[in-house]
Amino acid sequence: MNIKRFRLLLATLSVWVIIFTVGCSSAKIPAKPIITNLDTDTIWQICQSQLRDRGFDINITNKYDGYIETYPLISKQWFEFWRNDVVDVKSLSHSSLNSVRRIATLKISQTETQKQINCEVIVQQLSYDAQRSSGQLRVAKLSNENEAEMQAKPIYQWYQTGTDLSLANAILKSIEKKL
Repeated sequence: MNIKRFRLLLATLSVWVIIFTVGCSSAKIPAKPIITNLDTDTIWQICQSQLRDRGFDINITNKYDGYIETYPLISKQWFEFWRNDVVDVKSLSHSSLNSVRRIATLKISQTETQKQINCEVIVQQLSYDAQRSSGQLRVAKLSNENEAEMQAKPIYQWYQTGTDLSLANAILKSIEKKL
């Protein structure tokens, strides 16, 4: 087999792998809440331990309102096989190609006889502004913009890009197994 055919075959294979792994956006099933009769303390401990098992650190807890939120966690890359904060191939390819972080939130609500656990995972992506140069600062002086204000503007910012239903479902399934 000559080298040109080999390269063409390799390029074609690469394109097909990318198409099948990333794929088109498909409708995902929303996270189904867990309904249980266990006491609040047990549910609280299990929820926090399952979030920690996925690598999240707990940021905000409000036992009275039944609310647990984690600190933002930078999502795993393709070579970090030991982490389990990304559960599907599409999310893994997205987090490997971009700077992505996730924030998990659990809400525990109570009815008369049962408790319901809901999960939401917010996905954020990092966006960089171009590095400011001295030329940009000179232009700022000409346009009456304060140089200190120009330098104080953030160079990067996290933007919410959606939710990760696959991870939310996986967190709820792991909590349900422990209940």
